[in-house]
Amino acid sequence: MAHRSEPARRRRPPLCAWPGRSWAAGTGAGGRVDLDGARVANLHRIYEQLRRDHPHVLIDACAGGGARTDLAMAARADIFWPSDNTGPLDRLAIQYGYLHANAPHLLSSWVTDSPGLSTRACGSVYRHGEQRYSGSHLTAVGLPAQWTAEHDAELVVLRRA
Repeated sequence: MAHRSEPARRRRPPLCAWPGRSWAAGTGAGGRVDLDGARVANLHRIYEQLRRDHPHVLIDACAGGGARTDLAMAARADIFWPSDNTGPLDRLAIQYGYLHANAPHLLSSWVTDSPGLSTRACGSVYRHGEQRYSGSHLTAVGLPAQWTAEHDAELVVLRRA
C-alpha cells in the first residue's frame, strides 16, 4: 500500500490510533491457541478498510509498548507510537533503539508535561520537543490549564520549527 505524500502529512489530517496493549488469553473455539495470529490478521483487514474508506486519516499503529513494530502493519499505517513512556531521558533510549530497526518516518513522538520514569522531572517542553524531532510526527499533550506562559512560548517555538 502506498503512503500519502509528505505534503499531505503536514496538513495535520485527522488521526486514528488503535492501541495494541490488549492480548488474547486462553484458547479459542476447538481449543485453538493461535488467537494472537487471528487477531493481528483481523486488525490488518480493519486497517486496510480504514485506509480504503478514509484515505485522508493519519493512522497511528500503537506498538503497545516495547517499541514493537509489525512490518506488515507498517504497510497499512502512517506512524507508530512505540511507548507510553514520555520522559525525556527514557524517550531518548526508546527512540535510539527504535530507529535502529525502523524508518524514521514511522516514529510518532509526543511532548508531554509528565515526568519520566528515570528522573521524575518534567523539564522544558522545548527540550522534550527538540529531542523528539528524530521522528516525523510530533504531538503536544498535557494539561494546558497548568502550563505557564513559558510553556506556551516553547510550544510556539516547536510549532514553527
